[in-house]
Amino acid sequence: MRAAEATSVGRGAAAGPGAGRARVLLVALFVLLYLPFVYHHGWGYVRHYSVDFPSFYYAAQTAFELGRSPYPADDLPEPMASQALPYLYPPPTLVLLAPLAWLPFPLARVGLLGLSHVCLLAMIWLTATRLAGLEPERRPAAMGLVLVLGLMFHPIAVTLEHGQINLVLALALLLFWLTERAGRSVMAGALLAVAIALKTYPVLLLPLLVLVGRARVAGWTVAALACLSGVAALVVPGEAWGHWLAEVVPTGGYGRVPLGLFSPAAEWNQSLNGIFSRWFMEAGEEAPRGVGRALTYGVATVLMLATAWGAWRARRRTAGLDLTLAAGLPLTYLLAPLSWEHHLAYLWPGLVWMLLGREGRRRRWWLLAVLSAVLAMGPLMAKGGAVLGVWCVAMGDLLAGGGAVKNGDEGGDRAK
Repeated sequence: MRAAEATSVGRGAAAGPGAGRARVLLVALFVLLYLPFVYHHGWGYVRHYSVDFPSFYYAAQTAFELGRSPYPADDLPEPMASQALPYLYPPPTLVLLAPLAWLPFPLARVGLLGLSHVCLLAMIWLTATRLAGLEPERRPAAMGLVLVLGLMFHPIAVTLEHGQINLVLALALLLFWLTERAGRSVMAGALLAVAIALKTYPVLLLPLLVLVGRARVAGWTVAALACLSGVAALVVPGEAWGHWLAEVVPTGGYGRVPLGLFSPAAEWNQSLNGIFSRWFMEAGEEAPRGVGRALTYGVATVLMLATAWGAWRARRRTAGLDLTLAAGLPLTYLLAPLSWEHHLAYLWPGLVWMLLGREGRRRRWWLLAVLSAVLAMGPLMAKGGAVLGVWCVAMGDLLAGGGAVKNGDEGGDRAK
């Protein structure tokens, strides 16, 4: 016993100076990488025109200052009519955007930019120290690697440049992941509801959560969304709901041109809808018809059913939640009618977990590294295929079981 204690003390003493050096190197790496990053993608964007931010800002201004619907119409006030892309998010999203109505445009823009940087740094910290599940002595090295991966991930830079909300969304999804893993379903449901309100696409995670044995958090998410919708019914102009349901929703499916926007075949759209639209769209058309649209719905259904089956199979596994979210996040990107490059930012925590997580020993690490590199810095037209590749790798782990069986389920698993 004393020999073991002496060995443990000796290891701790040996690890002390090494840990100190690792922290110093980590701080140096942070200064070396993040200061240029925040200069170019922070200070450099203070007076930079952001193509997406005006849509959020003027939608909040129109709804809460002018008291009218912010959805596309011929008589929208300036400057929203000429300087902003059409606002197409559902009315409850306006509740989360309400603070923008109280601020002048320059201050609101800088505020979102600063918030996005805070979210990025929080994600880097949490993925390395909490999500990956690494031993304490491995965390400094993981932090350095995650820092490099985050700052080199081009969709994050595009999010900052365009004035998008994807980093807020990504942090909400990451916090949901961590809180549900810790068994705090009420808080996790509220965080997932925020993510769904911000981008809608994560709603596809709800049936997967039910199938993987997390029905409680799915229920709390629905309850939180109902509360948010109730608040929106009270504070958002009533005409906004009718406009959204009558004018926006019918143009939101596959093979359709969203209201006021461009064709889904645009090269920036890397979802299944964008890929099949480019393959099957006839000359002179803005969107595909017939075979192209049917094939998009068919492939999307197959991918959703396959992921649902994998989630059901993983319900008795200790890593079932992690494996399901690792496959579910790229699925939301593929199945969304519109998925731009900057939307890849909310897939980043899942990529890091797949690369560094304790369940990753069985994965084809080299393949994930190549796919992650394509998503980070590769050609735009290759990124949809890379997301599909990430989904395939995640599905391989999901269908393989991915780790230990929960206590009390060993017999049931063997019986299967």
